[in-house]
Amino acid sequence: MPTIDPTAHVAVIARELPATIKVFQRHRIDFCCGGKRPLGQACAEAGVDADDLLVDLHEAAAGPSPERDWSVAPLRDLVDNIVERYHVALRRDLPVLRQLAEKVATRHGDAHTELVRVHEAVEALAAEMSAHMDKEEIVLFPLILRIEAGSPPAGPPVQAPIEMMEHEHDIVAGLLTRLRALTAGYQPPPNACNSYRGLFALLAELESETQMHIHLENNVLFPRAVEIATAALV
Repeated sequence: MPTIDPTAHVAVIARELPATIKVFQRHRIDFCCGGKRPLGQACAEAGVDADDLLVDLHEAAAGPSPERDWSVAPLRDLVDNIVERYHVALRRDLPVLRQLAEKVATRHGDAHTELVRVHEAVEALAAEMSAHMDKEEIVLFPLILRIEAGSPPAGPPVQAPIEMMEHEHDIVAGLLTRLRALTAGYQPPPNACNSYRGLFALLAELESETQMHIHLENNVLFPRAVEIATAALV
C-alpha cells in the first residue's frame, strides 16, 4: 500500500487505492493522463489545499475499495473489463451524444455561440475515441494478451503502440478539458431546456467515465504489460 503524502505520485495512489479516485475527481486532480507527478505538485497546479486533500484521501483509503484490484488481476480480465465496460458503452453512447450536441447547437447556438464549439469538440472527440478503440482492440490488446500468455509477440514491441495510445489519450483529455471550459463545468443556464441539460449531463458522465477508462490503461494495464514484456527478455 502506498504512503499517501505530498511526495507520492498521484497515479500510484489511484492505482493502489482505487477508492481515492472519487476524491481526485472531486478536487479536479488529474489522476489519469497527468497522474505521473507528485501529489504536492498536482495540488499546487490545481490550486487545491494539499492538507485538505490528504485528509479526504486518507478517509477514502480507509474505506472499502469500489473496484476489483486490477493491479494483480490477470491482464485478460482487465482487457475484457475495459472493452465490456467502456468500449461497448462508448460505441452505444457516442452516436447519441453527437446527435444531441448537434440538436442543441442548432436550436440554441445563435443565443449561446459556445454550443457550436461544443458540437465541434464532441465531433472531434467521437472520431478520436472511435478510431482509438479500434486500434486498441485490433493491435494493442491482442499483443498484450500474447505477451501475458508467453507467446512470442507478432509485430512491433509493445512499447511503441503503448506510447501511441498514451499520446491519443492526451488528445482525448485535451478535448474533455475544452468541453468543460466551454460549458462552465457542465453547468447549463437556468432557463435551459431538457435537451440542453441532458447534453451537459451526458458530457459530465463521459468525462468521469473516460478518466477511469484512461487510468486503467495508462496506470495499470500498460505498465504491467511493459513489465511482463521486459522480464521476458531477461
